[in-house]
Amino acid sequence: MTDSESARMTRLLSGLPAAARELLLGTDWESLQHAYGSGEDIPVSLCSLVDEDPEVRSGALAALDMCVLHQGSLYTGTAPAALFVAAILDHPMGLAGHEGHFPWDDGPPRSLRAALLFWLGQVAESAAYGEDPVRDRTDWQWAPWHDGTRREHDPDEVAARHACREMRPTLYDAVEPLLSSPDPHVREAALGAAVPLLLTPGLADRVPRAAKKLFVVPRGRPAREPGGHRRAAVTLPRRTLHP
Repeated sequence: MTDSESARMTRLLSGLPAAARELLLGTDWESLQHAYGSGEDIPVSLCSLVDEDPEVRSGALAALDMCVLHQGSLYTGTAPAALFVAAILDHPMGLAGHEGHFPWDDGPPRSLRAALLFWLGQVAESAAYGEDPVRDRTDWQWAPWHDGTRREHDPDEVAARHACREMRPTLYDAVEPLLSSPDPHVREAALGAAVPLLLTPGLADRVPRAAKKLFVVPRGRPAREPGGHRRAAVTLPRRTLHP
């Protein structure tokens, strides 16, 4: 790391929430893995998520997509990275606009917060895959990336999946307040993350509270959104309690 990169990291670290900073500094990233090897470079990507430069932020999230959750695969570096992302959801930079890094990421304009929530939802879906074989076979969205021939008994993969499943209550606690965000893109992304998280064994008691939040209409918005948020509040508990 160059002197300028070190100075930038120090500046970004100082602006992180305490929980995110402690996780970043307290994790032995070199002992963890992502899709392309050692996780020693993950902290730079994580800190870069809150950089003032939109291109740097976009590249950092692309690095998480390509390395930390490559095609839906989980690695030993995935869980701590996801916990960090959850810890910065309230960061002021979350309000900044996010531009897709890849040519195919050409969706509607959205905030960094919405993009981070979408990524957490992908982590949650990957963590849930394999828990319910019936659901995996009948619901296409639970198996969009996974290869049935992958090494299910690889020790690192087993450890990665276990860590990602264990952290889901913490992720949900970070996501739930955003279910009633005034930003429709944030609400949609929060719902996308909440659904797989609420299928976690032991989180069924959170469903009524989540449904109540989904019924709350942010001030200044119409009482009913076309095809969207109000309807999700009705279907979420049913789907979650009876997958």
